[in-house]
Amino acid sequence: MLRVVQTEEWQPVVLSGPAALMSNSEAMELLEKWRISTGTDPQQYFEFGPQRLTPKNWSGVVSSKSVQLEVRPMGGLSLSSTDSKILDQNLSIMLQAVIGGSRFVFPDAELSGGGQRLHVFIATFLEQLAVARRRHVIRRYKTTTAVTPSVRGRMRFPGQLIESIRRPGYFSSEWVSLDENTPENRFLKAVMLFVRPLTGGELRARLEAQLVSFDQVTASADPKHDWAQIRRDRLPTAYLPVLRLGKAILDGEAAGLFSGHYEGSSEIVFTSGAFEAFLGAALARAAAETGYHAKIKAGGYLGSWATGPHVGAEAVEMIPDVQLIPMHNGLRSIVVDTKWKRLKPSSPNAGVNPGDVYQIVAYATRFGHERAVLLYPWVGAESPQTSVSRALTVNSAVPLVIYVATIPMIDPGFSKLGSIITALIETAGAQ
Repeated sequence: MLRVVQTEEWQPVVLSGPAALMSNSEAMELLEKWRISTGTDPQQYFEFGPQRLTPKNWSGVVSSKSVQLEVRPMGGLSLSSTDSKILDQNLSIMLQAVIGGSRFVFPDAELSGGGQRLHVFIATFLEQLAVARRRHVIRRYKTTTAVTPSVRGRMRFPGQLIESIRRPGYFSSEWVSLDENTPENRFLKAVMLFVRPLTGGELRARLEAQLVSFDQVTASADPKHDWAQIRRDRLPTAYLPVLRLGKAILDGEAAGLFSGHYEGSSEIVFTSGAFEAFLGAALARAAAETGYHAKIKAGGYLGSWATGPHVGAEAVEMIPDVQLIPMHNGLRSIVVDTKWKRLKPSSPNAGVNPGDVYQIVAYATRFGHERAVLLYPWVGAESPQTSVSRALTVNSAVPLVIYVATIPMIDPGFSKLGSIITALIETAGAQ
């Protein structure tokens, strides 16, 4: 039986001494299992030393032969069961919004309070499939040949001559019709049949309604074979993300979800990336309402090489998370960088890493912004008095103010997110 080690993001697991929870060799096995399963470099998601192993920017479960590491979301171990459920649901909302491009408030029935984020991907798959089929139902022209009591399409010769002798009054017909029984539709139906036993309630009802529309499609005998037959260059673009998500669900790799590869619960959520993309979308939606145009992940280079073998070549790429550009006078431009880290309000610098400040100053200087925002999650039962907890005036030739702001993660359904983002933009952008 696997030995279970529980921790949370950014909390180290001791590897040596009397307080050790696992050995160095077990830690190395976990890192290798991570590399094989996710296809990513463990250094991006772990800090590893001779005495400790610290998971970062992910939550979930990963197992080796002898130990199972269960990582709760940042701050999750200190929460009550109620607050822990809210945090889990909000992480699911973040994932669904990022993957499906949906708004950030969803019915609770579609989300699991126990961490089964597979339902999020099923819901997203069904949403995208419904949108795609409203725009275009995939059909192919099919030629059918049959003996019919009346002429259908056209008569086939010499088959008709033979048939008139064998069965007078019947016709050898051939016609062309549109057929939904295509590799694409068989594959999509296979995904729905695969997840069908895992659903219930409202989500199951939506799944059944979608399956009814696939009555003319046969059940796939081999989804992998159907996948290989799909000509993606000929498909409407709305179907491409649906098919990709469907394949990820069948393969157990949907956005960091590894269903069935490990013993026990086996989901991995890349929290930092989800937080960054989720808030980027929220900032983009709020930008137009506050007089801004949002540029998401629009970067450039710091400069170019003045000497050396690559003189004139661009050097040091810089990609801010969000840049807010004023659409009229009276507002200041803003650069925003999200950080999935815990603040410490009682400390002198509120727990802000100096490296985060250096990075946002570099972004503001390079792209010409007078205002900058470092945006962190707030994980805790208590709430900060305001979303903007600190403001730092930087001593520089060009005046720069950096706002340290927070997004409450223990906020059911992110009900306050819209007002918080709007207030943040208005505060930072004011002259």
